[in-house]
Amino acid sequence: MFRPLSSMLMLGFKYLAWLNGLGLLLVLLCALGLIATDFSPEWLRFPLLAFSSGVLLCGLSLLWAYLAQVSLFTQFLAGYARRTHWVPLTCMIVAYCLSLVAFLVGCWLIVYLAGASYQASDDAAGPSSEAMPYSQSGDANNNFIYVGKERTVQFLAIR
Repeated sequence: MFRPLSSMLMLGFKYLAWLNGLGLLLVLLCALGLIATDFSPEWLRFPLLAFSSGVLLCGLSLLWAYLAQVSLFTQFLAGYARRTHWVPLTCMIVAYCLSLVAFLVGCWLIVYLAGASYQASDDAAGPSSEAMPYSQSGDANNNFIYVGKERTVQFLAIR
């Protein structure tokens, strides 16, 4: 009866530990320079902290799962049911959910850093030397103005 439940829990723990571990590996490879990025190593400490706390919380939830299963097993051997397994089970679920949140925060930080790095490289490049097409010149006859720095189009009100 406990075997399918425990194998399902273990599969979930492995999945979450692999996700956080691969995120941690990616950040470490970027910080060591083995993967070429424009990220400054001091900015990579925030995703590193998020992914490593995800791995830590996944391990903590695995510890709580072990305590919950030991409590259930001793209740099974004793022949009477108690509710002592609810505390470690609740702690396990909270730690597991926090590990998932840590993974999502780490991914969000990596995407934010990539966007900031991309925007900084565009700002450093300055205005492009390409000639603007006729429709993007911003004359009074056009109904829109192309803003190259922000990569947006602003529509003008027609009077």
